[in-house]
Order: sequence, then structure tokens, then C-alpha cells
Amino acid sequence: MSEDPHRTDEYAGFARTYDPFLNPLLDPLRRRITAIAVNVVRDMADESTPKALQNTVLDLCCGTGRQAASLHRAGLAVHGVDNSPAMLAVARTKTPATIAYHQEDASATHFPDQSFPCVVISLALHEKQPAKREAILDEAIRLLIPEGSLIVLDYRLPETGLGRGAMGLAALVERMAGSEHHTNYRQFLAAGGMRALLGARRLPFQRLETFFLGCFGLYRAFRRREE
Repeated sequence: MSEDPHRTDEYAGFARTYDPFLNPLLDPLRRRITAIAVNVVRDMADESTPKALQNTVLDLCCGTGRQAASLHRAGLAVHGVDNSPAMLAVARTKTPATIAYHQEDASATHFPDQSFPCVVISLALHEKQPAKREAILDEAIRLLIPEGSLIVLDYRLPETGLGRGAMGLAALVERMAGSEHHTNYRQFLAAGGMRALLGARRLPFQRLETFFLGCFGLYRAFRRREE
């Protein structure tokens, strides 16, 4: 990494308040992601998947490790990647030591091609600049074994008035994370949210569920065997 992450850590002021503030809202969504990841890994555990990869999952942009811990409790071998020393310091303190955390750029990890049957990205892409979002998606697909699954939770455009009102509350949370995050969040929605991002990538994907009056969408995208 060319930058010193300890001097450029945009999460340094938010890391210790992130979990207490958001856990009551997000933990049910994390459990749902975990249930889907367990099914993905189980379904991929056959002769076509190398034995060393059969029980593994990668949490890209893992933050404080709350999702990684949920995956670990379900019996998966978890790797978490984040570029924030502050977030990873919380993760290493509050989650099991057997979770392997890696401080590095989620768009350029050290893992070789086709390292995981399942990759998770939870509420992270909307915070990134457009080029970085694309690069993280490219990296996630690179890391999937053929027919592996990428599970993504992020903002979408709600269809109802109540949903659009709820997005106003979400905007307040995004402001708390800083002006750059809020700017990226607004651009993400203006560009069409999660569905537009996956569609532009021409990935085969499906929307599994929505949450909070349609503000969040949970998606599963697939790596084609020929890629």
C-alpha cells in the first residue's frame, strides 16, 4: 500500500461507536447473510471444489468484524479484509482469534485467483467512489471459484413513499460517517443503487430480499464458469 493507513484512516473517529449505534438495526440482516452464505458453501462442497476451499468465506470490507463473527459462529472458516486499522483493532478485540483478518485494500488483496466459494460485501460499496466500487467488485469476482457466489447487501431505491422517507433517516447516518462518505452515498443512489451497479457489471444476479421498507437490498451474484 502506498499510503500509511494509520494517517489516512477515515474510520478512526467512528470505529468504536459503529457497533453500539448500528448493531440493533443490522444484526438481523447479518444473520440472514450468514444463513445464505452457509447454504452457498454447503452447496459448493462437492468433488469439483478443492477440499481446502470448501468451508471458507471472505468478508470484504469487514469493518469491526460483526458479520465475520456471525459467519464464524455458523461454522465457516472466515477471512476478513479491511484497510482501516481502527476498524480491524475493534474486530480483533471483539471477535474470535480464529478469524483471519488482513489489513489491505479490498480492491487488491493478496489472495490468488479462485480462492473462495463465497464472498460477502455488506454495506460497504455505497461508501466508495465509483471507480473503487467497480474495482472491489472486480476483485470479488476474481476471488470466486467458478459458479461461486457473491453476496451483497447495500442501498437500493425504494418504490414507496414510506421507503423514501426512511431513506431520509439513512442519510443522517451517512452524514455521521463524514462528508466524503455522504457524497459517495448520494452518488451511489443517484446512479441507481445496488441493482444498477450489478446490472452495469453484467453479472448474473438475483435480488433475494429487501429490508427497512425497501431501502436495503440483499443480492446474490454468480461467477460464470467460463470467466
